[in-house]
Amino acid sequence: MNESQKDLQHKLFVLEYPQNEFFMIQDQNVRITKKSFSCQMVSGISDDLPKQIQKFYKKRHFLFKKFNEGILLDEESWYSVIPEVMSSHITNKLKISSPESDIVDGFCGSGGLAIQLAQLFKTVICIDIDPIKINNITKNLEVYQSIARVIQMNFLEYSHNNQDLILIMCPLWGGLNYLHQPFDLNSMKPPLQELLTKGLQMTDKIVLQLPKNIDLLQLVNIFKNVTGKLRLKVKPLEVEMMFINDLYINYVVTIPYMDEEFHLDQMQHYLDSDFAYWNPKLTTPPMLYFLNYPFILLLSKMGFSTLIACRIINTFIYPIITFLVLSKSFQNKQKALLFSILPTIYFYNFLFYTDTLSITLLSLSFQLLQSKYYFISSIFSLCSVMSRQTNILWIVYICIKDYLDQNQIKLQFKDPRLSITFHLNALFNMILSDLRTIIRNYIYHICILILFIVFLYKNGGVVLGDKDNHQLVFHAAQIMYFMPVLFIYFPINWNTLFQYTQLSIKRLLLSRNAKFTYLIILIICLEIVHDWTYIHPFILSDNRHYVFYIWRRILSKDIYRYILCFIYALIIVILSRILIIRKEQTFQLILLFIFTTLSLIFSPLIEPRYFSIPLLFFYQHCQFAEQTLKKQITVFTLINCIIVYVFCEVKFSCDFPQCRFMF
Repeated sequence: MNESQKDLQHKLFVLEYPQNEFFMIQDQNVRITKKSFSCQMVSGISDDLPKQIQKFYKKRHFLFKKFNEGILLDEESWYSVIPEVMSSHITNKLKISSPESDIVDGFCGSGGLAIQLAQLFKTVICIDIDPIKINNITKNLEVYQSIARVIQMNFLEYSHNNQDLILIMCPLWGGLNYLHQPFDLNSMKPPLQELLTKGLQMTDKIVLQLPKNIDLLQLVNIFKNVTGKLRLKVKPLEVEMMFINDLYINYVVTIPYMDEEFHLDQMQHYLDSDFAYWNPKLTTPPMLYFLNYPFILLLSKMGFSTLIACRIINTFIYPIITFLVLSKSFQNKQKALLFSILPTIYFYNFLFYTDTLSITLLSLSFQLLQSKYYFISSIFSLCSVMSRQTNILWIVYICIKDYLDQNQIKLQFKDPRLSITFHLNALFNMILSDLRTIIRNYIYHICILILFIVFLYKNGGVVLGDKDNHQLVFHAAQIMYFMPVLFIYFPINWNTLFQYTQLSIKRLLLSRNAKFTYLIILIICLEIVHDWTYIHPFILSDNRHYVFYIWRRILSKDIYRYILCFIYALIIVILSRILIIRKEQTFQLILLFIFTTLSLIFSPLIEPRYFSIPLLFFYQHCQFAEQTLKKQITVFTLINCIIVYVFCEVKFSCDFPQCRFMF
């Protein structure tokens, strides 16, 4: 035996051994393997459970995916049952090694492992001395439509005739207080030595569930003593360590956060084939769950929980697709990257929200429309609307924009000297002359619009589900809130921005026309803020959002609200000056502003993520210097790091299950 092998004998706990290696302990060949699982947790409490069990209740869908269909658990089972994904992993390994064996589960409990075994093995016998556990497992087998023989008796008194047998032993370890170091295997009731003696007399295929903090040396000694007394041939021991873990946000935020709770609940019902269920708190259509369904099934089989699987798809698949699509649409990878990491967009990639998918589908639809794949574009347009209803406005916009892009030379839209009336007249005449072509190209998108109108009529409004908290209101102040965001996110060199600002202020001081224009804009801003500011109850009560603090400390005070109107008006003047000097397409900018206004002014909530799609099309419309884009990418990357760090590491007390800062 070499020195490293000798050193291993002095280690106490199995956790301290290297994984996936064979080595000798007391002349016993031992292999330790490792398997990691991500735990799905959902918020909520049960009035029927004591306080120390509530944390297990949050893992209810990790323990049993069909928990809501009538799973029975007594208090002891909450912390002793083997979670479904781990049980499935064990069952699959046994099926590969011994596909025709009988199964005897000597301490079946409420059936976490036995249910999975019964789905793959022909003969499964479930034994437990506790009548409550027998009642639980009988009911739980019915929920999963699994067939097994259930016997109430002491396992030590059981005998089995078939020699081709796999014995499962998951004895209780001593309640919630087993975590003292190290765990004494002799403290088990019945003692491990007695269990192994009984088990090895029945079969040499034994699966034994033990705490992770066992003394491995003690386990080997007990095993050797039993095999020696029974005069059995010594076989290798395989110890598989099962860990439940996540990564960073998933590691820190282990239960669904805010709206994730509703989305995950709906996803879980779909995974359980309950397609008739609808969570009353959801307000958006079910495309998020339909598209994710096959991917989450696949990831679940790989050992990921539903929550982590949903977040993985949102974090990696959809943002990458969006970046690739926008790289082609923008014809500029840096601009596509910059949009992909906008702080208000990037943050939601880590959570199971609809925003990431909505942007991906709309981007695909727009790019396909530009490439003249009208029918395929309409499919993605429909999916986009079914992920977020307000995308119907942007479907109309991309069709109009696509038509204008094809005819911009004829209309001379790049000439800012031409009046808006001229453009409207020219556009109207062109539509009349091209009506047949328009219908042929956009007929599928027109059908989507008609279907949406029918939906509005049948549904009685845009919102599904929680209509009380998401009523449409006229909230024109949203445009005022959008302007500073557009100004901050506008990719322009800071020196150039400063020069434009100086130029705009200079014109205001020297030009009578500029003063008059600014005054009109200022009056409109003051009127909007005074008469059309809507205060949603969520903004006043939910202190997990940055907007809560902006409202509470600034916007809720009249003096600050009206002072900000001077800034809003100045931002509008500066941005207009920039776009005019750069000879951007005036008419298309006005069109974009109209659709941006329509998409925002009926939303009661102040949510920075609602600005994402307007920003997408502003980015698509304008051209920016490469050097400026690189600087903005650096700045946004730093901001994103700070936002994610604050979300994960800065916690505070509030009236909700979890309290973290977010947009």
